[in-house]
Amino acid sequence: MRPVFFVLVLVLFAAPVVRADEPATAAPAAPKFPFAATVAKRYQREYAEWAKLPVELTNALGMTFVLVPPGTFWMGSPDEE
Repeated sequence: MRPVFFVLVLVLFAAPVVRADEPATAAPAAPKFPFAATVAKRYQREYAEWAKLPVELTNALGMTFVLVPPGTFWMGSPDEE
């Protein structure tokens, strides 16, 4: 029997708290697909700073969670496969 692995996906929808004395700013724009890994990392960092969230978080059990900012992606195999 083959081992079965489960993947836990945690999606957090967090709206940053805006104080009355701070002007509201728009979220950073998602890069146009396709994009390089360096562009993805930059967007992740910029979105985390805007939302006042960490890029990476490790809980008390040692599980590490990574911020996945909103955007688009292609799903599935290309036609030539």
